[in-house]
Amino acid sequence: MSILELKYIPPTRPYSQKELLRIHENLFKELKIGNNYVYFEDSCHHFYFTKEINKAPCLVCKKMKETKKNLLGTAERLIEEYNKKFFIKPEKLSYNLIDIENIYYKWIYKN
Repeated sequence: MSILELKYIPPTRPYSQKELLRIHENLFKELKIGNNYVYFEDSCHHFYFTKEINKAPCLVCKKMKETKKNLLGTAERLIEEYNKKFFIKPEKLSYNLIDIENIYYKWIYKN
């Protein structure tokens, strides 16, 4: 099952900024994502963090090609939402932002 098929689970309680930051850090640690920011400005305009910067093709474009046809719309909405929320680093985290980030990176690196 693709992570794109999972249902949204709303938070059952408030989360502190410290908790949200820990969730973010644990995601990057779990998926072995580094602090290297890759932005494909001249081609597809996708961006993401990665362990190493190299001349490899865009992982988001690669993932789109591997995504089942019935999930392409969901993937496109996820990318669009991630681009809107994270193109400029958010000043304050929210459960919704962390949820989008989790799905985006797990789709790219794990799914």
